[in-house]
Amino acid sequence: MSISALDEKKELENKVSELIRLDKSAIKSLSTLKVKQKKEKDDLDKKHTEQYKKLVFYLHNKKTKEEEGENNKKLEREMKEADEFADQTALVEQNKKDEDEAERISRIARVMDNKKKRSKSKRHSDSSEELSEEN
Repeated sequence: MSISALDEKKELENKVSELIRLDKSAIKSLSTLKVKQKKEKDDLDKKHTEQYKKLVFYLHNKKTKEEEGENNKKLEREMKEADEFADQTALVEQNKKDEDEAERISRIARVMDNKKKRSKSKRHSDSSEELSEEN
């Protein structure tokens, strides 16, 4: 073997070892890059998940508040109707009491009128009897 062949062989070995070293370096760099990309992807996924959760929470709260508002309006309406019904019931009961009281008073007045008529008629008949006895 000549010197130039030996030099070429050494040069070739140096290039191969350099390529292997570069290949190992490239593999290490690729591994590092993959790890970084995975971390960035996980961070991005986490961020998107948090944003999605916030959005769902916001929409749920908005819907809940709307339903709560509707329920409050419905409750107020029902309470108003219940109050009106209670007022009407009280008015009906008061009217019935007033009618019963008027009926009672009219019965008392009739009884009193009947007593007055009887006593007048008794007085009249007593005075008639006295007149007839005197005659």
